[in-house]
Amino acid sequence: ARGHYKNAWKLKVLVALAVSFSLGALTSYWAVRELGSKALIINCVLFALIGCGYLVVVAQKHKISVLMVLLGRWDLSMVAGALKRHYHCELSEIFDAIDSDGSGTIEPVELLQALIAAGEQVKRQTIER
Repeated sequence: ARGHYKNAWKLKVLVALAVSFSLGALTSYWAVRELGSKALIINCVLFALIGCGYLVVVAQKHKISVLMVLLGRWDLSMVAGALKRHYHCELSEIFDAIDSDGSGTIEPVELLQALIAAGEQVKRQTIER
């Protein structure tokens, strides 16, 4: 197998879109020719079924409600959840690094030392407030 096939799936998606668009156009042409004004109603029903099917598939794939998919806010909540977990781990590591005596609390002296080590210009009086 020669070549770079990492993004070959994109070609498959584009071909599928082109084929489905062509079939849709031919079907629509046939429906208008044979059914006349009823074709618009059939197209609306078909479009609604495809849209609802898409909502259900996305909801099942991401294990969320159809309402969340419909409102379009699910991607933000998923990203926010992932970031919260990431930052929680990162904050725990920072806390453990600052808590030099392992007491579970950060004393003003420990905070001052950590800020100075990070290159911050801070006065002891500011921290003790």
